[in-house]
Amino acid sequence: MSDIDSGHRKYEQSYSFYTTKGIGRLLADLPKIEIRAYEKGETAAIDIYLDLQQAIQLAELTPKQKEAIKYLYIHDKGIVEAAVLLNIDYTTLSRTRKTALKKISEVYKRWRYLE
Repeated sequence: MSDIDSGHRKYEQSYSFYTTKGIGRLLADLPKIEIRAYEKGETAAIDIYLDLQQAIQLAELTPKQKEAIKYLYIHDKGIVEAAVLLNIDYTTLSRTRKTALKKISEVYKRWRYLE
């Protein structure tokens, strides 16, 4: 097994790319993955990071879904705080987030990612 394969396998074990929960964890850990990718030069982290960016693009998220991802994962806001900033009810934001994560996970399923 090559180092590249073992690196990818580590991410496969850490994140379920086919579930909303796994994609949520992946997005939450994005800052750590960026450090591994661009400061440490970890090939698997670079691949995971770039693939996630592409999956988000291909998921055809609505503007509200993109905003939900941005506030909850990029800006690391809690659900209530993000809902206030977006001027929507937190239950609506929760549903919007779940739909966005599902769309992203569907892209990974279509790719048969890391199979």
